[in-house]
Amino acid sequence: MQGTPNYLEYAKRIPSARSHLLVKIATACGILPLAVVCSIFVVWLVSREVLLMLAGAMSIGAGLLLFVAGASCLLAHFLGLPRERGRGRLFLRTSWVAIIALLINFPTAWAIIWVVARIELRHW
Repeated sequence: MQGTPNYLEYAKRIPSARSHLLVKIATACGILPLAVVCSIFVVWLVSREVLLMLAGAMSIGAGLLLFVAGASCLLAHFLGLPRERGRGRLFLRTSWVAIIALLINFPTAWAIIWVVARIELRHW
């Protein structure tokens, strides 16, 4: 039976529910700090409240911790995939949104810090 597809082999390539959960957690670890820091920044632009700068700094620090948690989830997702050819492609196909959500935080945080520093130094 050479022409018969092996459905069990195909089923092994589909990521498990645990893998989907790990990718969703990693995506949340990227989106949550981005939303919080951007919200704090917008409110700070309007009010210039000093406590919001502290809250923003703490949110950026928490974002670093969430990045580590999200990256750990992606690593666990990758290690849980079947060890076969195309593993990397399957990983990227199932987790590209989480990767972008985690990595976009770094340039965003840098840009916010740069803008706040420029505005604050202008007032001195």
